[in-house]
Amino acid sequence: RSCTPLAFVFGNESRGLSGWIRGACDVRFTLPSVGFTESYNLSVSIGMTLYHCKMEGVLDRGKCAFENIPEELRAVYFRYLLQSIGRSVEILKRENVLISGLF
Repeated sequence: RSCTPLAFVFGNESRGLSGWIRGACDVRFTLPSVGFTESYNLSVSIGMTLYHCKMEGVLDRGKCAFENIPEELRAVYFRYLLQSIGRSVEILKRENVLISGLF
């Protein structure tokens, strides 16, 4: 199965994306607004986009991307996540997820 890199770039509400970034994009889209809404803040725009892509299966194709990262970099990334997410070690232990060797 092939993994295609995927990146989302969000422009500001008045000017959008610069010309060179817009030109580098394979696909462009606009989030429609309804009612009195003139624009969405960035976190709402990202949430809407990711939700739609997840429902359409767009994000499923990237599941194998992590498999291509060297083992030592994976360990660094996991340590970062464990330290960044509150109670992560407690949650993993409760779910019987083996985390030995990451610290």
